[in-house]
Amino acid sequence: MIHDIKTKKESLILKDFTSGLLYRKSDLLANILYGTTSQKIPVDIDGTYLELYSEYSDDYKKLFAYFHQTLNVLFDFMNTKAKGNKHFNAYESRELICLTEYIYKLASYLKNEDIIIKLNDSYADTLRQCTNFLSDSGGSAIPDDFQKINVIKYDPIFSITSDSAVNIKQQANSIKQAFDSDYLERQIAQMLEALEKHPADAIGKAKELVESCLKTILGDFGVNDLDKLEISELLKKVKEKLELKSEHQSITQVIGGLSGVTVGLAQLRNAKGTGHGKDAIRFKEPSVIEARLSVDTAIALTHFYWGLHQKKNKV
Repeated sequence: MIHDIKTKKESLILKDFTSGLLYRKSDLLANILYGTTSQKIPVDIDGTYLELYSEYSDDYKKLFAYFHQTLNVLFDFMNTKAKGNKHFNAYESRELICLTEYIYKLASYLKNEDIIIKLNDSYADTLRQCTNFLSDSGGSAIPDDFQKINVIKYDPIFSITSDSAVNIKQQANSIKQAFDSDYLERQIAQMLEALEKHPADAIGKAKELVESCLKTILGDFGVNDLDKLEISELLKKVKEKLELKSEHQSITQVIGGLSGVTVGLAQLRNAKGTGHGKDAIRFKEPSVIEARLSVDTAIALTHFYWGLHQKKNKV
């Protein structure tokens, strides 16, 4: 129920911002914030920017592409003016002020729904610096110590995460401490590092993390020849050793679901992760969303299995 409410609110927020921004009023972006009766004109978004955010839903894709495109136009213009008379024109000054306000207002609303909009660090730094000298009338004097902005066009500058990602990292750290293994520490670090830039690697590492956890548990019970076992066989043995069963039907269903999720993670790795040879022509790189699902799942499963092992066996 809570998830449904949040999803509905998220949809309403995006609809409001999209309708206000992507059909710009003919005067200035400021008119979106302060209101006029001038005619709305659809915004033309370059397909290059839309492609950068193709993994997201349509509303996010359009908003991110528009923000990115407009920031780049304004930053390019600021770089040009910085080399000339160091005067950033009034129209562009107001547009950058209002665009910055619009981006952070959207981020603020979505943060209340546990959705975190992350802006590229260099762009975020530039916006913070610009707020110190931008004026909403008469143009803006560009400071003498202004550094040329590195304009990014072919990589995304916006991404979405959630507060749960913080919890996942905290769980990952607790797992590293619990295992006390340099190998597993490296595995977890590489998995988290690959998440955004190399989704296929992250999916492969996610499956390996669960597999390593299961093998470590069975190793503590003296089980040998683990490298010959598939993950489904490892899981079956772990469930036996940990006596993972219950007289309550609901708990039994959850336990069965864990088995299905574990095997599903292995299947996803086979289809979209690293570790097996792929058809170089037909293979399609998985999305960040698919990789995040795998990583979150692997962390949660490892946290559960290892935590239960520690509790029952006082490892």
